[in-house]
Amino acid sequence: MADVVLKNIYKEYEEGVPVVQEFNLEIKDKEFIVFLGPSGCGKTTTLKMIAGLEDISRGEIYIDGKQVNNMPPKDRDIAMVFQSYALYPHLNVFENMAFSLRARKYPEVEIKTRVENAANLLKINDFLKRLPKHLSGGQRQRVALGRAIVRKPKVFLMDEPLSNLDAKLRVHMRFELNKIHQQLEATTIYVTHDQIEALTLGDRLVLMKDGVIQQIGDPRTMYNRPANLFVAGFIGSPAMNFLTGILEAKDGALWLDMGTFQFKLPPRPEKLDAYIDQNVIVGFRPEDILDKQRAAFATETNVVKAQIDVIEPIGSEELLYVSTGNQTFVAKIPELAVGFTEKRSLVEKEIELAFNMEKVHLFDPKTEQALLNP
Repeated sequence: MADVVLKNIYKEYEEGVPVVQEFNLEIKDKEFIVFLGPSGCGKTTTLKMIAGLEDISRGEIYIDGKQVNNMPPKDRDIAMVFQSYALYPHLNVFENMAFSLRARKYPEVEIKTRVENAANLLKINDFLKRLPKHLSGGQRQRVALGRAIVRKPKVFLMDEPLSNLDAKLRVHMRFELNKIHQQLEATTIYVTHDQIEALTLGDRLVLMKDGVIQQIGDPRTMYNRPANLFVAGFIGSPAMNFLTGILEAKDGALWLDMGTFQFKLPPRPEKLDAYIDQNVIVGFRPEDILDKQRAAFATETNVVKAQIDVIEPIGSEELLYVSTGNQTFVAKIPELAVGFTEKRSLVEKEIELAFNMEKVHLFDPKTEQALLNP
């Protein structure tokens, strides 16, 4: 396998309209990297530039220490798995997986060995004589993966390979991809817009917006310490709550004035002093807001009375959509110990909710950069 280095990558389709801007990244050997972001952010374009399917406007790409800017795709020693599977409908599974090896004139014995080994790894050895039209979506995806695996490339490139599968199968295939990566120890670059895929698969995530990298980090860092407002809102489901407040200093402590209620901040860095008496954006993840009775962190300075607008049961937990004053937010709490009919009667009633102030996020409203992370 190999490392991949991207230096100052810039791509534009028409003059002065960038698609990818100053993209810098070092991917280590055997690492699983996920390019994450909304549609149109440039993640697939970046993947195609690594593959050689898109020209680079400027910058440098290195695979295993060699610059590949002008190297054709077939010479880069990469294998790509597409969203559409791209299987040959007239060839059975064995021939689909063997196709690239035959094109490179590998001996028949080696072709048979490689295909059977990949089929065993992917648990599709019973389907080798079937045509793609006789396979389920998950089985077709495994064949597409197998076609890449038999190549034994230096780098695997995967462009939203699970997006055509149903929700249950996506969960199963995430598990399978994790196992395959651990067994192959392959350098892998994976593109997705699905944050759950990113968080469960990636060693590191590269979150993009409008062709610009917003943050690079491991899943835990991206979730707990987002660099800016966009990262904070994109990572996490339900999304982080963003409230408006004014930072105030009184009684030797910092407080957040949220209009109809106030929160006392735990001791914080001195850099926040520059924002005293200024507006800030206050972020709380729904899971950091609990009903007062079950919140061990509840105090007199972090509890709010709010009106319940909607209750959404999600199994063992419930989402409460609530409002107070001009602030609205979502709390993710353990299941309420009442029946369905009683839950309906709670709508428009008040509930006391405690905010975990150790998990508060603060953002500059102008730059949208994080001022404070837990």
